[in-house]
Amino acid sequence: MRIRNFTPAITTMSKEVLKIAGEQPAYFRTKQFHNMMLDNEKMLLDLVGCKEGRAIFLTTSGTGAMDAAVCNLIGPKEKVLVINGGTFGERWSEICKFYDLNYKDFKPGFGKNINFDLLEKEFLEFKPSRVLMQRNETSSMQLYNVEGVGRLCSKHNASLIVDEISSFAIDKYHMNDYNVDVTILSSQKGFNLFPGLAMVIIKDKQKIHRRNYYLDFDKYLNDYKDLVLPFTPNVSVIKQLNYSLNYIKKRGIDKVIGEIEDRAKHFRGLITSLPLSIIPETLSNCGTLLRTERTDVKDFFEYLQGKGIYFTPSGGEEGKKFCVSHTGSLNKEDNLILFEELKKWLI
Repeated sequence: MRIRNFTPAITTMSKEVLKIAGEQPAYFRTKQFHNMMLDNEKMLLDLVGCKEGRAIFLTTSGTGAMDAAVCNLIGPKEKVLVINGGTFGERWSEICKFYDLNYKDFKPGFGKNINFDLLEKEFLEFKPSRVLMQRNETSSMQLYNVEGVGRLCSKHNASLIVDEISSFAIDKYHMNDYNVDVTILSSQKGFNLFPGLAMVIIKDKQKIHRRNYYLDFDKYLNDYKDLVLPFTPNVSVIKQLNYSLNYIKKRGIDKVIGEIEDRAKHFRGLITSLPLSIIPETLSNCGTLLRTERTDVKDFFEYLQGKGIYFTPSGGEEGKKFCVSHTGSLNKEDNLILFEELKKWLI
């Protein structure tokens, strides 16, 4: 049975990535591994629009990289403004609360665009030194205007940290153009790899606040002069990453993004005939959050599992919301298969 994974988490992976995952991992304290890491960093910085920056590779999830960014880069006396529009914005807040930071939520509303007049008012009144946000709030698939937030941060002398996990190589993004200081990435979603590898890209040298032994950026940045990682890395996923970065570089990131955008538009065009409403005001290419009047979304989800088809029931509103992702190794034929199942369920 072919797996068709329409979830915005672990994606349907290519045969090439699955082949690498099945290989015997090589030893990582070698010249060959060192050169691959140099190659990975160079390509990553170029693709994310921050050639002069540094990339820190962590064997952890995306949340681990969010945690690492907060505990290493934000001092105890700083003021932090969190753009909290859903589950992952709330995660930024939870991390700030854990480290007992002085933070404040700015809530655009679930699936809503940022009101920049209200946001600037928060800058003037709260005077944050750091702003934390998502490019795409995965729980709603709301695509935020990072460039606009970056302009406000530059105007009010604040540093911007962006979770780009569900938008890299999916939606357009450029650190330097958007005035972003730190970007969080992980191996799943846009990279279409196994989970377990996260990256923190830092544009400029920053003071490190040492609050965590394993995630201590000093260890990574100092040892990284010779590309000797301080702890055992996720060797297989790093090799997968090298393949994915080379693939994106060869095809061109604009073309890769364009293909996902085309697949997203194709699916959204199909469902116009169905009794469904799209929730976010500005859609990410990553996926589409939908609302139905049916209350048996979870039953439908379990039914499709038996056919090897997965989507994401989102909960809330009596279980009437669900998300369909457009990332991974899928095509328009896969869209049509899911559409026919949705049609049988809804009509």
